[in-house]
Amino acid sequence: MKGLRTAALAAILSSAAYLVLADDTTCENILSPSYPVPAVHPGWKAQLIMEGLVRPRTLEVDAEGALLILDAGVGIRRVTFTDHGSTCLEVDENDLLVDDDRLNHGMALSLDGRTIYASTPDSVYAWSYDPSTGSISDNRTTVVDGMQSSVHVTRTLLVSRHSPGYLVIARGSSDNLAHQAHDLDAGVSQVRAFNLNNTAAYPIDFVAGGRVLGWGLRNSVGIDEDPATGRIYAVETSIDDVERNGELIKEDNPAEELNYLGTVAEALEREDDADAPNFGYPVCYAVWEADDIPDHDGLEVGDQFSIETNSTLNDTTCSENYVSPRLSFAAHTVPLAMRFTREGSQAWITFHGSFNREDPTGYTLSVVQFNDGEPVEPATSHDSVTHIMSMADLTTCPDNCFRPMAIAWGPSGRVFLTSDSTGELYIIERRADGPSGTQSGTIERPEETGSPDGGDDPDSAAVGVSAVQSLGLAVAAVLTGLLVAM
Repeated sequence: MKGLRTAALAAILSSAAYLVLADDTTCENILSPSYPVPAVHPGWKAQLIMEGLVRPRTLEVDAEGALLILDAGVGIRRVTFTDHGSTCLEVDENDLLVDDDRLNHGMALSLDGRTIYASTPDSVYAWSYDPSTGSISDNRTTVVDGMQSSVHVTRTLLVSRHSPGYLVIARGSSDNLAHQAHDLDAGVSQVRAFNLNNTAAYPIDFVAGGRVLGWGLRNSVGIDEDPATGRIYAVETSIDDVERNGELIKEDNPAEELNYLGTVAEALEREDDADAPNFGYPVCYAVWEADDIPDHDGLEVGDQFSIETNSTLNDTTCSENYVSPRLSFAAHTVPLAMRFTREGSQAWITFHGSFNREDPTGYTLSVVQFNDGEPVEPATSHDSVTHIMSMADLTTCPDNCFRPMAIAWGPSGRVFLTSDSTGELYIIERRADGPSGTQSGTIERPEETGSPDGGDDPDSAAVGVSAVQSLGLAVAAVLTGLLVAM
């Protein structure tokens, strides 16, 4: 046993370069997180540039380069930066553009960048926006309503580029296991598209006025449209505390999912919304660890399995009647946001991290490789992601931990990233001196991206985390784990 521990320690130390964060300390006012420093993939560097947010859930970059932040429970902030180059950005202005504490997650910009859409648990609102002055109109329009439900209250918004004038909305289930998801007219556990061109129809009822892209989706918070093909994908957070024939299998099943929903154009062509792809919730789920599932003969990663097995519902009927995920991810990693790169060669996904697993998992910003509108990895892959930024030590999670949430493409190929539970904003950039040919490839910037009310302004500046500091934390975590095991 001692030899195995020694070998394990040697192996981890030999790969410690993977755990080194950026060491750019040229900024004047360096911010440091209050939790163990996240690790960054070789070839990349990251810096903390803003603190003091409440719960930053969604990011957009306007036509003038200002960052719009949906800060849940507060409203929409407009933040500008003084750019000192590389990952050294300093907050210049931080204005509360929309003061509305009911806004809790979704936000999107119209294709011309002159309308902001944002969501509460039951409605989607729109404001006219002038990016040149950073101002909005006083008149708020209710665009979509009729989405009231409990438990999963986020309403993710996506403006389609391939079907201009259509807004896609993702709405989760009303409970961990919501049987009403069987009913298409219940409107829960669905992703729908809405025609915004007919303003006379406002507000549009979610069920009566939306066309279904996919249903049987427990909580697909992260959605995006492949810019090259118009194919829409969603990342799904699956059920907690799942049982199979009365036996608890919750630790490593079911898998989180990446599902292909088709295109808006395809949804509009269907005669019946019931013909839209159904992904199985609340009766069928995707396999992650087949060996942990009772009577799992023939099952492998990504296969649909039934939580009960009888003559009418079993693994075979799940496979035949419902759509399996295009990719599967480890159980409880909680994917919550997804952004395609400009040319569609990658999908960047935030895995928010587990909250009820015995051993924490997730807490990463990761990349999935795409080609011609399809993930490169097969549906049976157990290793389809490359981690760009993650917690090296999960022992403090979720309470004192980096929990990645929102992604947006910043200036010069950089990436904005929030940690919502800690109220922080990071900037991530490819290292000029980093190794070439890393799995994550390059980042493309989308074409269009050319003081809190009554409170203290969030602090601004940059955090550079030295290689020595990050490596020391990683090694300390390993040594602690080995000593505890002895």
